[in-house]
Amino acid sequence: MFRLSQSLLIFVLLSAGWTQAYAQPLQPVQNVRIAGDQLTWDAVEGATGYNIFLRGYLATVRDGLTFPLTELGSYTVSAFDDNGNFGPILGSNSAFFESDVDNRPFVNVLGDGMAYFSTRCFDVNAGETCAARCPDGAGGVGGFFIIGASTGGACNSSGTDFVSAQVNPDEYSCTVSSFTTRVEAQVACTSTLFTQ
Repeated sequence: MFRLSQSLLIFVLLSAGWTQAYAQPLQPVQNVRIAGDQLTWDAVEGATGYNIFLRGYLATVRDGLTFPLTELGSYTVSAFDDNGNFGPILGSNSAFFESDVDNRPFVNVLGDGMAYFSTRCFDVNAGETCAARCPDGAGGVGGFFIIGASTGGACNSSGTDFVSAQVNPDEYSCTVSSFTTRVEAQVACTSTLFTQ
């Protein structure tokens, strides 16, 4: 009798572990949207966190339903729980970040084999840098642009001298010599139109 009780207890424990290991995946994240410079979404029942994707895994959010946006592109949100269950990554749980004001990159011109991206930085201290980056891609008229390397750029400010301006493979950076209330860095990037 004792052995039968012991076997029954082991069976119940194994069944509970089996059920937990093969639980249903979490529901898709709903209402993914852009609010200013924040990515926001609705809570998923049972989720203990959310993974953010931008051209692959980007970050994890455990305390909240927002994520600050710093790059152009299509952001996707997927829920997870502490038992290793995940919601779907693909589907309607995405939002495309194109532009915004203060401190966010934006597209000035896109086409003719070149794309120009700018970043505005505010309250920049002496020796600090404002940089504009070439993203991997951007939406445009007639299709999607694949963005390549930077070929140059420009710096503009609210009245300071620049210590240096430097072009790198994927960005153009502007370093100021004194405190500046507003700096704008612009990068010129090669672009190729990909039509559907």
